[in-house]
This record gives sequence, structure tokens and C-alpha cells, in this order.
Amino acid sequence: MIQSLDRAFQILELLNTLECAKNGLGGLEISKTLGLKQPTVHNFLKSLAQLGYIQQDPDTSKFRLAEKVKNIGMNMMQCESLAICAKPHLRALSQLTGETSILILLDNDQRHTVLIEECSKPYRIAVSSTVDQNFYNTATGRILLSNMDTSEYQAFRQRIPIDFKPSFAPKSNLEMVEILKNIQAKGYESIIKDSVTVIGVPLVNKASGLNAAIGIYFHTNGRTQKEIEELAQAMQKTSDRVSAILAIH
Repeated sequence: MIQSLDRAFQILELLNTLECAKNGLGGLEISKTLGLKQPTVHNFLKSLAQLGYIQQDPDTSKFRLAEKVKNIGMNMMQCESLAICAKPHLRALSQLTGETSILILLDNDQRHTVLIEECSKPYRIAVSSTVDQNFYNTATGRILLSNMDTSEYQAFRQRIPIDFKPSFAPKSNLEMVEILKNIQAKGYESIIKDSVTVIGVPLVNKASGLNAAIGIYFHTNGRTQKEIEELAQAMQKTSDRVSAILAIH
């Protein structure tokens, strides 16, 4: 075990107890409770505060957990709640369409595959759970971007600039803006990559800050544009059902 990590988590766990969460704890109290030297505790408190995980009350000088720690727990709960609510509906979507369906969540500027419901076809598209930043050249990534308002997207693009080199990436910032406007107008995005087509639709809950997408993968051959639009409509209905359930919770 890495001793420094162990001590940092000891401090966080102590501050997470009910009494400490209410009143906070001073550095000396933390030192005595954990049996650690005061200078050691001081250094850990300073580092945890600089990282944004704890905060010090300017009046009492006592420490308590900061919102950053609480948000980590909330994000995990949100992800788990989303997966639980969506699972039966994604399974029904896969059975209805005969294609593999996925659920994608935006968190901390990353694209998380949180749920996969594979179809029963013997020859199906293999999909793996990934965490990446493929926003500009994937159907579900573009959906996540289209869920943002203009200021959110501009701030996001500053943090994660467009890489124009990969296949299927836009050739300019202006082209990406036009792609997002088109998605918002029609309600879905589809990209054909070699022999595979991917469709994405939005799943948004503005009240909770949720930004997610539903996607399906299938072999391009044998699907007309009309059939692709019908698949998108089925996906949108699934998204509406999941969104309605999330709005209740």
C-alpha cells in the first residue's frame, strides 16, 4: 500500500463522518484522532485543499469536505441510476431493431460507455466499454456536443480542441458548428465508417445536468435511408422513455 495515499484517504474518511461533516475538524484534532504527526497532517491538509477536495473555514480554521468530493459521489450515483433506468429499455430497443445498442455519458470531458445491450445476431458488431475523448468524429460524441448550448460548446472546444486529422473528423470549426446545427434540427446523427453505420440520439436531463446519448451499430449493407430514419425514431422513443423515468427520480 502507498502510505501517502492511505493517509490522505484516512483524512478524507474522517472528515466524511457525520460529526466532522457538520462542524469540521482542526488540524490538531485530525492529528490526534489519526495518530499522525502534526506537520505531516498539515502538509496533507494543504495539498488536499489545493486540489479542491477539502476547504477551511476562515472563521474557525476547521476543515471539512469540499463540493468536489461530494460531486464525485453524485456522479457515480447518477451514472448508476442512469444505467439501471436505461437497461430494460435498451434491451427492448435491441430486440426491436435487431441491433446492438449502447448508452454513452459525458463526464469530466470524457465519453463513457456505461451500458451495452448486444443483439442476438450471430454476426454482430463488437462493442467494448471505453472511456475516451472521441467527440468530433463519432456519432454519439457529436450528439453529446449537440446537447450543449453555444457557450458550453465554446468552452468545451477550448478545453478539448478539434483534431482535424482522424477520419470522419470535420475539416474546420465552422463545419463542426454546421454538423451540430444539423443534428439539432433532425434529432439524430449517423456516420458510415467503412461497412458499419452508427446512429446516435440525445438523452438529456437538464435538471440534473445529465448529458448522454443512445447509439446503435449495424452493418451498412441492406439498410436504406428510410430504414435508418425509422431506427432513429425508435431510438428517440427509447430516449424519451428513459428521460421520463429520470425526471421522476
